[in-house]
Amino acid sequence: MAPRRCFLIPAAAALLAACASQPVPAPDPSGISPPAAAATAEPAEPRFTPAALDPADPGLIALADAVSGASLVSFGFPGSFSTEENQLKAALTQALVERHGLGVIILDAPCAAASVLDTYIAGAQTADLAADTVRAAGIEPMLQTAELAELMTWLRGWNAVFTDMPVRIAGKDCPLAQTAEPGRMAIFWGYTYSFADTGEKRRALGVRGDLAGGEAVWITQDFSGAAAGAAETSRWAILPARSARPLPGDPQSVDIVVQHPGLTPAPGL
Repeated sequence: MAPRRCFLIPAAAALLAACASQPVPAPDPSGISPPAAAATAEPAEPRFTPAALDPADPGLIALADAVSGASLVSFGFPGSFSTEENQLKAALTQALVERHGLGVIILDAPCAAASVLDTYIAGAQTADLAADTVRAAGIEPMLQTAELAELMTWLRGWNAVFTDMPVRIAGKDCPLAQTAEPGRMAIFWGYTYSFADTGEKRRALGVRGDLAGGEAVWITQDFSGAAAGAAETSRWAILPARSARPLPGDPQSVDIVVQHPGLTPAPGL
Protein backbone atom coordinates (compact mmCIF):
# COMPACT_ATOMS: atom_id res chain seq x y z
CA MET A 1 0.00 0.00 0.00
CA ALA A 2 1.40 3.42 -0.93
CA PRO A 3 2.09 5.56 2.14
CA ARG A 4 -0.41 8.35 2.72
CA ARG A 5 2.02 10.69 4.45
CA CYS A 6 -0.03 13.85 4.03
CA PHE A 7 -3.72 14.50 3.95
CA LEU A 8 -4.85 15.75 0.56
CA ILE A 9 -5.15 19.52 0.22
CA PRO A 10 -8.73 19.40 -1.12
CA ALA A 11 -9.69 17.55 2.04
CA ALA A 12 -8.03 20.04 4.40
CA ALA A 13 -11.30 21.61 5.38
CA ALA A 14 -12.71 18.27 6.44
CA LEU A 15 -9.57 17.48 8.40
CA LEU A 16 -9.59 20.78 10.27
CA ALA A 17 -13.22 20.40 11.15
CA ALA A 18 -12.68 16.88 12.42
CA CYS A 19 -9.56 17.48 14.51
CA ALA A 20 -11.22 19.06 17.46
CA SER A 21 -8.09 19.47 19.65
CA GLN A 22 -5.53 20.07 17.50
CA PRO A 23 27.11 8.61 0.37
CA VAL A 24 27.46 7.40 -2.33
CA PRO A 25 31.28 6.95 -2.61
CA ALA A 26 33.07 8.96 -5.31
CA PRO A 27 34.07 6.97 -8.41
CA ASP A 28 37.64 5.66 -8.55
CA PRO A 29 39.61 8.05 -10.83
CA SER A 30 41.43 5.12 -12.37
CA GLY A 31 38.14 3.64 -13.51
CA ILE A 32 38.93 0.44 -11.70
CA SER A 33 36.69 -0.47 -8.84
CA PRO A 34 38.52 -1.19 -5.59
CA PRO A 35 38.41 -4.81 -4.45
CA ALA A 36 35.69 -5.76 -2.01
CA ALA A 37 36.72 -5.96 1.62
CA ALA A 38 37.55 -9.48 2.73
CA ALA A 39 34.82 -11.19 4.69
CA THR A 40 35.48 -11.58 8.37
CA ALA A 41 34.59 -14.52 10.53
CA GLU A 42 34.12 -12.30 13.57
CA PRO A 43 30.51 -12.13 14.75
CA ALA A 44 28.82 -8.82 14.14
CA GLU A 45 27.89 -6.65 17.07
CA PRO A 46 24.17 -6.46 17.81
CA ARG A 47 22.70 -3.89 15.48
CA PHE A 48 20.19 -1.34 16.57
CA THR A 49 18.10 1.35 14.96
CA PRO A 50 17.70 4.58 16.90
CA ALA A 51 14.09 5.70 16.77
CA ALA A 52 12.65 8.97 18.02
CA LEU A 53 9.13 9.09 19.38
CA ASP A 54 7.70 10.51 16.18
CA PRO A 55 5.82 8.70 13.38
CA ALA A 56 7.92 10.54 10.78
CA ASP A 57 11.25 9.51 12.30
CA PRO A 58 13.30 7.22 10.00
CA GLY A 59 13.82 4.72 12.82
CA LEU A 60 10.11 4.56 13.53
CA ILE A 61 9.37 4.16 9.83
CA ALA A 62 11.94 1.33 9.67
CA LEU A 63 10.17 -0.39 12.56
CA ALA A 64 6.79 0.05 10.89
CA ASP A 65 8.13 -1.37 7.62
CA ALA A 66 9.74 -4.30 9.47
CA VAL A 67 6.41 -5.42 10.95
CA SER A 68 4.28 -4.61 7.91
CA GLY A 69 3.90 -8.25 6.86
CA ALA A 70 2.14 -9.26 10.06
CA SER A 71 -1.60 -9.40 10.47
CA LEU A 72 -1.26 -8.49 14.16
CA VAL A 73 1.34 -6.40 15.95
CA SER A 74 1.27 -6.79 19.71
CA PHE A 75 3.10 -5.12 22.57
CA GLY A 76 4.22 -7.07 25.61
CA PHE A 77 5.58 -4.46 27.99
CA PRO A 78 5.96 -5.77 31.54
CA GLY A 79 4.94 -3.65 34.49
CA SER A 80 3.48 -0.16 34.49
CA PHE A 81 3.27 1.89 31.34
CA SER A 82 5.68 4.79 30.94
CA THR A 83 5.37 7.99 28.94
CA GLU A 84 7.97 6.66 26.50
CA GLU A 85 6.10 3.38 26.02
CA ASN A 86 2.85 5.21 25.37
CA GLN A 87 4.59 7.50 22.89
CA LEU A 88 6.12 4.53 21.08
CA LYS A 89 2.74 2.79 20.80
CA ALA A 90 1.04 5.92 19.46
CA ALA A 91 3.84 6.78 17.02
CA LEU A 92 4.07 3.24 15.64
CA THR A 93 0.29 3.03 15.34
CA GLN A 94 0.15 6.26 13.34
CA ALA A 95 3.02 5.19 11.09
CA LEU A 96 1.30 1.85 10.39
CA VAL A 97 -1.98 3.59 9.56
CA GLU A 98 -0.27 5.96 7.14
CA ARG A 99 2.14 3.52 5.50
CA HIS A 100 0.59 0.06 5.74
CA GLY A 101 -3.17 0.42 6.07
CA LEU A 102 -3.56 -0.61 9.70
CA GLY A 103 -7.29 -0.87 10.33
CA VAL A 104 -7.93 -1.84 13.97
CA ILE A 105 -6.51 -0.73 17.30
CA ILE A 106 -7.25 -3.22 20.07
CA LEU A 107 -7.12 -2.13 23.71
CA ASP A 108 -7.35 -4.04 26.97
CA ALA A 109 -10.68 -2.36 27.66
CA PRO A 110 -14.35 -3.29 28.08
CA CYS A 111 -16.45 -3.40 24.93
CA ALA A 112 -18.65 -0.47 25.95
CA ALA A 113 -15.64 1.71 26.82
CA ALA A 114 -13.83 0.91 23.58
CA SER A 115 -17.03 1.67 21.67
CA VAL A 116 -17.06 5.20 23.12
CA LEU A 117 -13.57 5.77 21.73
CA ASP A 118 -14.48 4.19 18.39
CA THR A 119 -17.54 6.41 18.07
CA TYR A 120 -15.42 9.48 18.70
CA ILE A 121 -12.83 8.74 16.02
CA ALA A 122 -15.64 7.84 13.61
CA GLY A 123 -16.64 11.52 13.73
CA ALA A 124 -19.69 11.58 15.96
CA GLN A 125 -20.84 15.10 16.70
CA THR A 126 -19.64 16.17 20.13
CA ALA A 127 -18.36 19.22 21.92
CA ASP A 128 -15.90 17.05 23.86
CA LEU A 129 -12.24 16.92 23.11
CA ALA A 130 -10.50 13.57 22.76
CA ALA A 131 -9.07 13.88 26.27
CA ASP A 132 -12.58 14.35 27.68
CA THR A 133 -13.73 11.24 25.83
CA VAL A 134 -10.81 9.17 27.12
CA ARG A 135 -11.46 10.21 30.70
CA ALA A 136 -15.18 9.50 30.51
CA ALA A 137 -15.09 6.25 28.53
CA GLY A 138 -14.53 3.89 31.45
CA ILE A 139 -11.14 2.50 30.49
CA GLU A 140 -8.39 1.64 32.98
CA PRO A 141 -6.53 4.68 34.40
CA MET A 142 -3.30 3.31 32.90
CA LEU A 143 -4.85 3.74 29.45
CA GLN A 144 -6.06 7.27 30.12
CA THR A 145 -3.03 8.99 28.61
CA ALA A 146 -2.29 12.12 26.65
CA GLU A 147 -0.77 9.93 23.94
CA LEU A 148 -4.01 8.01 23.38
CA ALA A 149 -6.01 11.25 23.33
CA GLU A 150 -3.66 12.85 20.80
CA LEU A 151 -3.78 9.76 18.62
CA MET A 152 -7.59 9.78 18.74
CA THR A 153 -7.64 13.41 17.60
CA TRP A 154 -5.42 12.48 14.67
CA LEU A 155 -7.52 9.39 13.86
CA ARG A 156 -10.71 11.45 13.87
CA GLY A 157 -9.16 13.58 11.17
CA TRP A 158 -7.88 10.56 9.26
CA ASN A 159 -11.29 8.91 9.24
CA ALA A 160 -12.93 12.11 8.03
CA VAL A 161 -10.61 12.30 5.04
CA PHE A 162 -9.86 8.68 4.15
CA THR A 163 -13.35 7.28 4.33
CA ASP A 164 -12.25 4.25 2.28
CA MET A 165 -9.64 3.27 4.89
CA PRO A 166 -11.23 3.91 8.29
CA VAL A 167 -9.53 2.92 11.53
CA ARG A 168 -11.54 1.30 14.33
CA ILE A 169 -10.95 0.90 18.07
CA ALA A 170 -12.07 -2.31 19.78
CA GLY A 171 -11.78 -3.99 23.16
CA LYS A 172 -9.73 -7.16 23.29
CA ASP A 173 -12.64 -9.49 24.16
CA CYS A 174 -15.18 -7.85 21.86
CA PRO A 175 -16.66 -9.15 18.60
CA LEU A 176 -15.47 -6.03 16.77
CA ALA A 177 -11.83 -6.98 17.46
CA GLN A 178 -12.33 -10.26 15.60
CA THR A 179 -14.49 -9.01 12.75
CA ALA A 180 -13.59 -5.41 11.87
CA GLU A 181 -11.62 -4.59 8.74
CA PRO A 182 -10.74 -8.14 7.59
CA GLY A 183 -7.60 -8.25 5.49
CA ARG A 184 -6.07 -5.28 7.25
CA MET A 185 -3.46 -5.22 9.98
CA ALA A 186 -4.42 -4.82 13.63
CA ILE A 187 -2.36 -3.60 16.56
CA PHE A 188 -2.88 -4.72 20.15
CA TRP A 189 -1.53 -2.27 22.71
CA GLY A 190 -1.02 -5.12 25.16
CA TYR A 191 -2.48 -6.24 28.43
CA THR A 192 -2.89 -3.52 31.04
CA TYR A 193 -1.31 -5.73 33.68
CA SER A 194 1.39 -7.54 31.75
CA PHE A 195 4.34 -9.56 32.89
CA ALA A 196 5.53 -10.58 29.40
CA ASP A 197 5.24 -14.23 30.34
CA THR A 198 5.68 -17.22 28.09
CA GLY A 199 2.05 -17.51 26.99
CA GLU A 200 1.31 -13.86 26.39
CA LYS A 201 2.10 -13.94 22.67
CA ARG A 202 -0.30 -16.84 22.17
CA ARG A 203 -3.03 -15.02 24.10
CA ALA A 204 -2.40 -11.87 22.10
CA LEU A 205 -3.08 -13.77 18.89
CA GLY A 206 -6.49 -14.66 20.24
CA VAL A 207 -7.68 -11.06 20.41
CA ARG A 208 -7.92 -11.01 16.61
CA GLY A 209 -9.30 -14.54 16.31
CA ASP A 210 -9.16 -16.17 12.89
CA LEU A 211 -8.22 -12.86 11.27
CA ALA A 212 -4.78 -13.02 12.91
CA GLY A 213 -3.94 -16.06 10.81
CA GLY A 214 -1.09 -16.94 13.15
CA GLU A 215 0.97 -14.09 11.75
CA ALA A 216 1.80 -11.98 14.78
CA VAL A 217 4.78 -9.83 15.65
CA TRP A 218 5.36 -9.44 19.36
CA ILE A 219 7.35 -6.41 20.52
CA THR A 220 8.70 -6.30 24.04
CA GLN A 221 11.36 -4.52 26.06
CA ASP A 222 14.79 -5.67 27.11
CA PHE A 223 16.24 -4.41 30.37
CA SER A 224 19.53 -6.35 30.19
CA GLY A 225 21.55 -3.41 28.88
CA ALA A 226 22.21 -4.87 25.41
CA ALA A 227 22.15 -1.37 23.94
CA ALA A 228 23.67 0.43 26.90
CA GLY A 229 25.45 3.53 25.66
CA ALA A 230 24.21 3.02 22.10
CA ALA A 231 20.82 4.68 22.29
CA GLU A 232 20.71 8.43 22.62
CA THR A 233 18.63 9.98 25.34
CA SER A 234 14.97 10.13 24.30
CA ARG A 235 15.50 7.54 21.57
CA TRP A 236 14.56 3.90 21.42
CA ALA A 237 16.98 1.21 20.35
CA ILE A 238 15.31 -1.40 18.15
CA LEU A 239 17.28 -4.61 18.54
CA PRO A 240 17.33 -8.05 16.93
CA ALA A 241 15.49 -10.57 19.05
CA ARG A 242 18.64 -12.67 19.53
CA SER A 243 20.14 -9.86 21.64
CA ALA A 244 17.32 -10.03 24.15
CA ARG A 245 17.23 -11.85 27.42
CA PRO A 246 15.13 -14.95 26.59
CA LEU A 247 11.83 -15.44 28.33
CA PRO A 248 11.70 -18.49 30.64
CA GLY A 249 10.97 -21.63 28.67
CA ASP A 250 10.22 -19.87 25.39
CA PRO A 251 13.23 -18.10 23.87
CA GLN A 252 11.47 -17.72 20.51
CA SER A 253 8.51 -15.79 21.86
CA VAL A 254 10.08 -12.37 21.24
CA ASP A 255 10.13 -11.05 17.68
CA ILE A 256 11.38 -7.49 18.11
CA VAL A 257 13.07 -6.00 21.15
CA VAL A 258 13.07 -2.33 22.04
CA GLN A 259 15.07 -0.58 24.71
CA HIS A 260 15.03 2.97 26.02
CA PRO A 261 17.76 4.55 28.17
CA GLY A 262 15.24 5.99 30.59
CA LEU A 263 11.55 5.51 31.26
CA THR A 264 9.33 8.13 32.88
CA PRO A 265 6.20 7.10 34.80
CA ALA A 266 3.15 8.12 32.80
CA PRO A 267 1.22 10.91 34.56
CA GLY A 268 -2.14 10.13 32.97
CA LEU A 269 -4.72 12.72 31.94
